[in-house]
Amino acid sequence: MTKLKLLSAIVMLTVLAVAPAYATPEGWASQTGFRNAETAVQRRIASSARSAAGSTPLSPFSTTYGPWQTDTAGGDGTRMRAAINDYARLCYWSTNCNLTQVKSKMFGEFASSQYQTAQKNALIDRIIGYFRSLPIGPPFLPSNDEQTVQFFGIRKQCFEWVQTVALAAGGKSRAYNSAAVTDQSKFRPGMGLYRTNSSHAMIIVDIFWNSNGSVRKFLVADSNYGSGWANPAGERPWERHLRVRDGETTSGNKVVSFE
Repeated sequence: MTKLKLLSAIVMLTVLAVAPAYATPEGWASQTGFRNAETAVQRRIASSARSAAGSTPLSPFSTTYGPWQTDTAGGDGTRMRAAINDYARLCYWSTNCNLTQVKSKMFGEFASSQYQTAQKNALIDRIIGYFRSLPIGPPFLPSNDEQTVQFFGIRKQCFEWVQTVALAAGGKSRAYNSAAVTDQSKFRPGMGLYRTNSSHAMIIVDIFWNSNGSVRKFLVADSNYGSGWANPAGERPWERHLRVRDGETTSGNKVVSFE
C-alpha cells in the first residue's frame, strides 16, 4: 500500500470513528440523538411529561403554580355555589325536600352560563352526590372560587397542567399568544405544542425526524384530551386524565419554548 493510500484509509477510519450516531436523522430524537432535548430545563420537562399517566392532579392553589380557575371563570363559580346552597338549604337541612323542584331551582342558577344542559345536570348530580355521601356532620360549603374547585374535585385542564410542569422544571409560563419557535431545526423535546386557535396545550416529549431533518410527527403529553364536556371542552372536570400519545404534527400547532 502506498503512503497516499495508507493516509487516505487512516483519514476515512477517523471520519467514521467520530461521525455522530445521528448522521442519518430518521427516527425518534430519543433514539437517534438527533436534535434531542439539549438544556437541563428541556430534559426535566420532557422527562416529567413522559411519565404522565392516570388521573390529572387536582388543581393547585399556591401562588407559585396557579391557580388557573378556568372552570369557575365568567361567574360560573358563583353559579355553582348558588346551586350548592340551594340543595343544602332546601334538601340537606330540610325535612320537606321536593327533589324535583330543588333540582329545577339548581338548574336555573346556571341560566346565564355557557354550560349546556348535559353539563348543568352533571354539576347538579355531582352536588347531590356529595351531600348524599356525607357522614353525620356539617357539610363543606365553599365561599369562593378556590374552595369551589375543591368541592367538585376539579383536576387540571390542559393549559394549567402544561404550565405547572414547565414551572416545576425551572421553565417559564407561556401563554397561548406567546411567540412561536418558527425554525424547525430549533424544535426540541421539552418544548410546548399549542393549538394555533388556543384550544389545547401539550408538551413535546419526543420528535420523529425525517431523513431530511424535517419533523414528521411529535410524541406529546397532555391533560384533558377527550370529549363529553364543554366550557372548557374536554373531559368532565373531575375525570380529567393525563396521556402520552403519538401523531401530533405541525399542522394547526405551534411550538413554544419555556426558556
